[in-house]
Order: sequence, then structure tokens, then C-alpha cells
Amino acid sequence: MKNKVLLIVIAVIVIISGGFFVWQQKSALPQDEISQLREPADLMTENILSAINEEDYNKFSENFNAEMKNSISESLFSQNNAVIKAAVGHYLLSKELTKEAKEGQYFSFYYKADFSDEPEGVAVKLVLKN
Repeated sequence: MKNKVLLIVIAVIVIISGGFFVWQQKSALPQDEISQLREPADLMTENILSAINEEDYNKFSENFNAEMKNSISESLFSQNNAVIKAAVGHYLLSKELTKEAKEGQYFSFYYKADFSDEPEGVAVKLVLKN
């Protein structure tokens, strides 16, 4: 992925409190939790990446709680879209899950997504709070 790693930390259902994140030892998710969260994570990630292509804030933020919507305003979304598209182009509607991990009460799903201007793919991370 060259040195262009777009870490879209898609913090869906994550409450941002004070701008800090408690780092804990990462562990693989138990199989039953993977099966419960994998499909919703895939759908949310696809929805968010497609919303970036379409520049559709409502679609992008449809799974956000009020605090997340306040943290990522429509204006900030538009600014970030410009940066993303300048760096890696448009999302090509293709991604694959490369890793999942449990970090405290957070569940992280890592994807390699295809973008038009980054032939080696782009790293995308979705974080869900249990």
C-alpha cells in the first residue's frame, strides 16, 4: 500500500470522550463475536466508503450517534472528502477484511479497499463499541 495508508478511522458507535483512546493488548475476537459483528461491520464500512464517493453526509453518518455527528460535521466531512480524493482517488466498490481485533470494549475491523489512484489498496479501519 505504498506509503499512502489512509486510515479512515471510522468510529461508528464510538463515543469520543476527551480525544483519548486507551490502548490495550489486542486479542483476536472469539468466533461467536466475529460472526455477530462481521456482517454489520462490512455493511457499515461499505456504506461509509460509498457515501464518501457520493459526497453524501447523511448516508455517511446514518449509524452515528449524536456525539459522533457533532464530532464529524458536514463541513468536516466535505473537507476530509477532498483530502481523501486528492490522496487516493475514488473508492472502487471493492474491499476485503484483513484483520479483526478486540481492544478493550472496542472491536476493530481492518480492510484493504480499492481506490482509483492507489493501485496497492488503502487500509481502512472501522471501530465499533460494544
